[in-house]
Amino acid sequence: MPYFIFKVQKNLPPAPKIMQKMNQFDRFIDAKKEVRTLRMQNTDKNNADEFQVIFADNPLSAEEQLQQQRPKQILMEWEK
Repeated sequence: MPYFIFKVQKNLPPAPKIMQKMNQFDRFIDAKKEVRTLRMQNTDKNNADEFQVIFADNPLSAEEQLQQQRPKQILMEWEK
């Protein structure tokens, strides 16, 4: 299964995230290097775009996984 790199534009919660597939790699190390390069090039503070690496069978499956809302992590009293 390949590693996909997506550019994700986050919107307000009811609207879905806007995603653009940037690249795909067979090895995680190569994907990690590419994503770090993209993040370094994205220096505009007003730009809320994120670059994410995801491991999936195909691009459609990767997009579906990125669209899922994860529940917020419960913080214990001592972690606040």
